[in-house]
Amino acid sequence: MSEKDPYKILGVNKGVSSEEIKKAYRRLSLQHHPDRNGGSDESKQRFQEITGAYNNINNNQTNDNTTDFMGNNAFDLNEMFKFFQHGDFQEHFSSQMNKPIPIIKTIVITLEQSYDGCSIPLEIERWIIENGVKKQETETLYVQIPKGSDSNEIMIYRNKGNVISPGNMGDIKVIIKIQSHTIYQRHGLNLIYNKNITLKEALCGLSFDIKHLSGKIFKINNARGTSIISPGYQKIIQGLGLSRGEHIGCLVIRFNIIFPEKLSHENIALIEKALY
Repeated sequence: MSEKDPYKILGVNKGVSSEEIKKAYRRLSLQHHPDRNGGSDESKQRFQEITGAYNNINNNQTNDNTTDFMGNNAFDLNEMFKFFQHGDFQEHFSSQMNKPIPIIKTIVITLEQSYDGCSIPLEIERWIIENGVKKQETETLYVQIPKGSDSNEIMIYRNKGNVISPGNMGDIKVIIKIQSHTIYQRHGLNLIYNKNITLKEALCGLSFDIKHLSGKIFKINNARGTSIISPGYQKIIQGLGLSRGEHIGCLVIRFNIIFPEKLSHENIALIEKALY
């Protein structure tokens, strides 16, 4: 057989049944269809070669074979093209073809932005294949950050990434990072506020202001004579943490008592007298 022998192109032996020829043609057509190979010139040439070989065999069958080949069970070329447009082919195509790897982007936001929720513009650079040509394009994607979002959360935008074909598009993964805050720490939906106080303030009471993430100023009072702040004490204020859906965290004030390094004999005597 010559190199351009139609049977060799289809990978079948001469004299095989029309059903085997149909199967070979369908298999090779699916494998080398340009839509499955990025529209490359090589795939187009190979697909045309396969189709030409099939038509060649079809037109040159002997009379005996023609009865079998062109009878009721003959393969209709139109049927083949309908198959390419049918959902079965699309499903087969989608499952077999490699999806483009996702585009990964990182967005850094403040704790205040996490508290309020925000919209962040993000410039996306992706490639798209059109008519076998790979092109670059840029799109500005507005990422909607929900209230209470935390570091390392991932938001996925389906089919917004690189494009091989209209039925095969990649995703965009956006990773959220939250900057360290100068005043607050975060623990789940709770806000942690560390407050250093003196031993005198722990024993005698104190009052101070806290600027909340909402921008409001809250006054915290521990009036003299009401209670003593002991080491490790935490004051928990409900409803002043971050929110996520129906869940709202707390504001947790952790008191750290700074003890004096030493006391004079006079002060020791006064403390002993006061605590006697």
